[in-house]
Amino acid sequence: MSLGLYIKATRPQFLTASVLPVILGSVLGAKTAGQMDYLVFALSFVAMLLLHAAANVINDVADHDNGADLANEGRLYPFTGGSRMIQNGSLQRDQMARYGLVLLGLSVLPGAALAYLAGWPVIALGVAGMVFAWAYSFEPLKLASRGLGELSVGLTFGLLPVVACVWLQSGQVTDGAWLLGATVSIWIACVLLINAVPDALSDAVTSKRTLCVRLGLKGTRWVYLVLQLCASGSLFVYAVMGLIPIEAAFAAILLGGAAYWVFQGMQQMGLDKEIARFVIKLNLAIHSLGCILLTLGVLF
Repeated sequence: MSLGLYIKATRPQFLTASVLPVILGSVLGAKTAGQMDYLVFALSFVAMLLLHAAANVINDVADHDNGADLANEGRLYPFTGGSRMIQNGSLQRDQMARYGLVLLGLSVLPGAALAYLAGWPVIALGVAGMVFAWAYSFEPLKLASRGLGELSVGLTFGLLPVVACVWLQSGQVTDGAWLLGATVSIWIACVLLINAVPDALSDAVTSKRTLCVRLGLKGTRWVYLVLQLCASGSLFVYAVMGLIPIEAAFAAILLGGAAYWVFQGMQQMGLDKEIARFVIKLNLAIHSLGCILLTLGVLF
């Protein structure tokens, strides 16, 4: 098997969702401490990247086992419906399962180094990340199937890495860490919310009752809009608090406008695949640009 195939199985197009919060948290922590610990940053970056990759692979195994990916005829590759490694015969189910466990195991190595440098709380953070990565897809919790997938991913790839990296760099957890982490949590939760729309039919058929399945398209659209308005509005609050410059806050108007465009486009996602692809890409851009905006705001 080629290395490229194994990289593809991790769904690398989504890995920015985990590394951008690490960068944001590290920059905020370094500003608090007065300097950046680049070794700690590198270890944090690699640990989170491996954990996210493992979670993606494990989720593919779970969606193969429950039949959701096999039943998904309306998927929008590469954004929804999993990596298709198992369904296409590129990797066997057991190979994917072993690969996911190997990635989880590898994430322990930089985590252990961080624990040596920063102390035992790193172990607790690492265990929490692993538990969420497993519980998102598998028994006994199966958070995604209970409509809690967006919440769990928001915590794991938003609040947790931002707060953890601020602490790793500065030895303290500031109010800014919680606030900025909460905004990032909203953006990544919205990525999951949108990406679940094309998969809703196959998820419902296989009893994977995601939040999108439970709310329907109309409810999902309105939850999405409310969340994005909260995220955009929070940037102005942060500017007033002095966390980011007022110039950065005004970019929230751009992000809010893009989110409204996504909200409108969601109505057509089931009718036009090109529109659906555009909506998903635009929503991913909101997350990425939002994280970059916050990082630059903290930096300057």
